[in-house]
Amino acid sequence: MDDKSVEYVKKSIHFLDKISYVPALSVSIIFFIFFLEILVNPFNWIYLSSTYLLGSIIGFLLYIYDKNFISPKIDNEEFKQIILDAFCWGIIGCVFHGTGILILLKGLLILFYNIDEDILNSKDKKKENRQNFSLKLYSSLNSIASFGGIVIILLVFYNLGISVMLNVFEQLVIGNYRVLFEPFYIFLIVSVIILIFDHNNEEFFKPILDLDPKGGVKDLIKGILGCSFYAANIFILFRGIILVSLPDYKKDKSHIKSEKRKSKLVFYSNSKN
Repeated sequence: MDDKSVEYVKKSIHFLDKISYVPALSVSIIFFIFFLEILVNPFNWIYLSSTYLLGSIIGFLLYIYDKNFISPKIDNEEFKQIILDAFCWGIIGCVFHGTGILILLKGLLILFYNIDEDILNSKDKKKENRQNFSLKLYSSLNSIASFGGIVIILLVFYNLGISVMLNVFEQLVIGNYRVLFEPFYIFLIVSVIILIFDHNNEEFFKPILDLDPKGGVKDLIKGILGCSFYAANIFILFRGIILVSLPDYKKDKSHIKSEKRKSKLVFYSNSKN
């Protein structure tokens, strides 16, 4: 792209960033208002909690990640640090009443901007540039893998409705603990355990230069096992695919910017900027 086109893309990204959080936040507020019915109808608390309260939480999580993590990066035009964040987050949001459509459009523009800058317009060291681009994809997936997996699990329970929750609750009350050994709950427990261990994995805090492509095999195994529950660990699987596709990666590329991308459920407030 020429300089004029690049500026147009940047302006479009900044414009979408100002409004992309609105659908998710609006739905979250509306659902919470509906949940307040519990004040006059407390006996219906199970239904209200499993629909409106859970929906409100999901919408708020979609909003908070976009507003407090993705937006600050866009404000500083650090597009290389969020190559896939907005794109993946937008896809998740679209599952929830289409609230992620603007985030998805923003993510597509960020992805296109980075592809054009790092691959299409690179004049030298093309193989190296593509390799570095793959590492940036890994870093971006690293920041969203665990949190995205948790939101996917919440979406599963939101879409399946009250029946699943009531069934396991009733069985546990009567002492039938065998229900926990049904495939649905086994896959759920496996996915949650993988997300917890992946979230606390010390390798997540290594600089990008210290990453070993062989670690991609571990991510592939974790991703495949975790995807047994409605693809909850899909981002870990993609992360593994990226790493195993880098057989020529070397650690002595000093020109790659070393950075630590944490997959923590911690969001940085704009007051720090």
